[in-house]
Amino acid sequence: MFTEVMLFTSMLAPVLLTTAAQINAFITNGANVLGSIVAGVGGCLVVSGIMGAIEGYQEDSASAKSKGWKTIGVGAGTAILGLGIVTQLGTLFTVT
Repeated sequence: MFTEVMLFTSMLAPVLLTTAAQINAFITNGANVLGSIVAGVGGCLVVSGIMGAIEGYQEDSASAKSKGWKTIGVGAGTAILGLGIVTQLGTLFTVT
């Protein structure tokens, strides 16, 4: 199995990514896409938390309000993580 994978990757490597600059660009673009996806998930969590908090205030439910605010915090943290840290992963991995 390992030799088949090595053979497959050795056949594709010259075709897909031939220079170090192309490999670095691929890694950087992948990190940017991943960061955008994580930030999008965080945004969805924020919207869900806002909706939960509004429902909690309408029903006068302390637990629903608390859950809504916690979800807003988690979503905001996830969005910040996606925009700030995940996009920086592309700079960690460079090929010379």
